[in-house]
Amino acid sequence: MYHFPTKEALMTAVIDYLLDGYERDLAARLATTNPNVPTISERLAAYVDWACDGPFDYGDLVMFTDPRLREPLTERWNSRMGAWVDVPETLPADQRARLHGVRLLADGIWLNTAGNGIALSDEDTDAIRALAHHLIQENS
Repeated sequence: MYHFPTKEALMTAVIDYLLDGYERDLAARLATTNPNVPTISERLAAYVDWACDGPFDYGDLVMFTDPRLREPLTERWNSRMGAWVDVPETLPADQRARLHGVRLLADGIWLNTAGNGIALSDEDTDAIRALAHHLIQENS
C-alpha cells in the first residue's frame, strides 16, 4: 500500500496492468489493413481467438475479488474492453444479435477458463471458435 493511497487505487492498477497485456494481445491478433480503425467483425474475431487461446486463471477475475469495489472495477474493465466488443446500434437487429452472441461465446470461454470451470477439449474449443467465426462472417 506504500505506492497506492487506497485499496481501490491498487486494484485499479492491477486491472490496468492485466488490460494492457490483453489489449496488446488483441491488437496483435487483428487481421486488418488499417489497424487504427478495425471493424467490429475484425475486433470480435480477435476477441474470440484471444478467449479461445488465452492461458487465464483466477487472477484474471480480479474485478470480482472485493464486493465493495466490484462496481468501480467492473466499470473500469467495461470501459477498456468495451472498445473491443461494442456492437454498433446502427446495425440491423439480426446482425447485432449474432455479434452479441459471438461476444457472449467468447466471454463464456474466458470466464470458464479463468474460473477453472469444466474444461473444454481442444476439439470443442476449436468447434466453438469456428462457430463464432462463422457467425461473424455472416455479418460481413
